[in-house]
Amino acid sequence: MRNRAIASLLVVAVLIGAGAGYLLGSANERTVTTTKTTTLFSTTEVTTTYQDEGTLLLLQVSLNASSIQSGEAVFAEIGLMNRFGMNLSVIPPYPANPTIASWNGYDYLCGGGAFSTMVGYALFEGHYDANNLTSAGNPLRLAPPVAIPCALFLPPALTIFLPHSNETWDYYGPNPQLAPLKAQAAINASTGVSFTNSLGGTVCGGGNSLYGYWNSGQMISCEGATTSSPLFHYFSPGEYTLAVEAAWGQQAFGYFGVT
Repeated sequence: MRNRAIASLLVVAVLIGAGAGYLLGSANERTVTTTKTTTLFSTTEVTTTYQDEGTLLLLQVSLNASSIQSGEAVFAEIGLMNRFGMNLSVIPPYPANPTIASWNGYDYLCGGGAFSTMVGYALFEGHYDANNLTSAGNPLRLAPPVAIPCALFLPPALTIFLPHSNETWDYYGPNPQLAPLKAQAAINASTGVSFTNSLGGTVCGGGNSLYGYWNSGQMISCEGATTSSPLFHYFSPGEYTLAVEAAWGQQAFGYFGVT
């Protein structure tokens, strides 16, 4: 009876997703090993978690603080988790929906990897939700305005979420015999700045937390994309909305204030 109930939910997901990607699964994909519910977020002392439980995959936004001072950072982690005790196969729609495609231009220099084709995020000044997000305008630019060559990557043709987990196996290309890659469906929303790594090279736009944004009207060099640049701004006092959307339209929102 339990298996039949899960299967019926999966059929509903396929019907809703028609034309916008599919969520697939069957009782045949159930694991025979003992699984343990994993913790999605590595950030400690999480105080606020926002999530959308409307589909088979749980979309979560977790912030380690609800209020920071200007110049301080907030850690924000975004993830998808399989809520069921069976493998869940996901065939994302490509290209990703227009919202994600437009947001990625503000958040990433060269794309955020395979997960960014499935889930996109954007930061807005003000309070927004699903009812008024279309009135928010352009998001804050988190990626520095630098021009660098970017390598092309193939998005996975199939992603399998392991039971009760955000761990995935990603399959690439038309050949199903190619070895899949192990990954996690999670990412840190971050302000990008350039820094010098341990080898003495410059890393363009790295980061793991949110604390400021960039003006986008002028291009600068990679070496100049630091917090001392006149184009960089720490968050000013006010409320901020971290909007997250999956390729099939699922949304979640996180909020924090700056004093």
